[in-house]
Amino acid sequence: MPLHEESRSHLEINDLILKNARLLIEQRGADKVSMHQIAKAAGIGQGTLYRRYTSIGDICLNLIEEKLAAVMQDIRSGIQQDLGPVRDQIERVVHKWVSFVEDMMNWIGALEDNCKMQKMGFEFSQSPPYVFIYGTLRDLLDKAAENHEIKPCDPCFIINAFLFLFSPDSYIYLRRHNNYTPEAIAAKAYGLYFKPLFAESPS
Repeated sequence: MPLHEESRSHLEINDLILKNARLLIEQRGADKVSMHQIAKAAGIGQGTLYRRYTSIGDICLNLIEEKLAAVMQDIRSGIQQDLGPVRDQIERVVHKWVSFVEDMMNWIGALEDNCKMQKMGFEFSQSPPYVFIYGTLRDLLDKAAENHEIKPCDPCFIINAFLFLFSPDSYIYLRRHNNYTPEAIAAKAYGLYFKPLFAESPS
């Protein structure tokens, strides 16, 4: 057992595990990181690690949930504090969401086990990420409609068409096969699905 491990609290050890796992996975990718490497980087024994997480997939699951909670709070706070046009709020939400998806792709490969995917809720239309971002964009589009800022449209279809870009297979294809940057994907997605709904500002 590494020195002083027995004196650390459960939360301290868990924070060390997640911090070091996040760094290793971001540097190398989930498929190139082992439980042994995470334990070594965190300065704990492998037994201590396995008592908390049974696999890399379990660690990635925790990291995704942690990241999702942070981005949800960031988006909610941004909307509450933003008194600007709805179109600008939607554009910022889209860019923040793409940033989240980009981070998540580093970890999603380790969640191929169907049990882990279902535990996280990766039934697409019922997953926590989908429920949050669909509801957020729907509220913004409804607000814009009430304010007569957008043309008549089908918000359900538009938002779902937008979100299907961010299923793992679709997003990875855009990134790796078409070489789009996250910034380009966000800009093009906003320009394709949301910008046309708003009347052009008079010149």
